[in-house]
Amino acid sequence: LSNHFDETFELGKKIGEGASGCVFTCKSKKDGKTFAVKISRGDVELLRISKRTFKIMKRLTHPNILKAKCLYLN
Repeated sequence: LSNHFDETFELGKKIGEGASGCVFTCKSKKDGKTFAVKISRGDVELLRISKRTFKIMKRLTHPNILKAKCLYLN
């Protein structure tokens, strides 16, 4: 859990949008690897749901499910 997204990643182009936020590409400043980042809207209830979803996704391992790497709060 960190609050320093801009120090770790470079935000790329928007690749999708849903009810709870937008998805962008981002690139690690450390090793150049590309990831997807979901930026959620600032609703308190949505933040609670996002935290719970992250905790669940971080434990999942399946070839058809994206692996959650980190959660940034601002």
